[in-house]
Amino acid sequence: RLQGDWSSDVCSSDLKANNIEMTMFMGVVSKKIINAIEKEIESLLHPDKIVHHSFSLIAYRTITDLFPADSNSIVFDVTGEVTDISIIQDDVVVRTASVPFGRNTLVRAIAKEKKANNNIALSLLHLYANENAETKLYTEIDAIVANARSKWKAEIDKIIPELENKIGRAHV
Repeated sequence: RLQGDWSSDVCSSDLKANNIEMTMFMGVVSKKIINAIEKEIESLLHPDKIVHHSFSLIAYRTITDLFPADSNSIVFDVTGEVTDISIIQDDVVVRTASVPFGRNTLVRAIAKEKKANNNIALSLLHLYANENAETKLYTEIDAIVANARSKWKAEIDKIIPELENKIGRAHV
């Protein structure tokens, strides 16, 4: 922001200001840590490729572009292993938090309950999500999903007080 107003052409303008607000979203991890994590992942999962990224900034830009009238929002990004929560206040990401629960957590819960491997569990989840499972299977998966949803919600409930303390209760 320049003097409290949004300006899309700050860099190429001749504007002068006493007050500039900027948000920089950056993740930094040492190469040593990245290599250690990749080595562990490769030893357990043998993936073809490992990609590192941060989706929070992309989600933030997409939400603010889709809903320009709403300058305050909460973005939930449920990925494979975590749920990232971004608090947007006055069109600025003011806080992010992660909950150690994602889609793969649900797949592993189904695999454990059904005594199946993760690929079978993922197929069962797709059958459930598309409402193509037989009634008995649908009911079983529904119970697993309900239990997982309860655990996910409990994890998010732990984060909310922290977010409230950081940005104020009125905005969460």
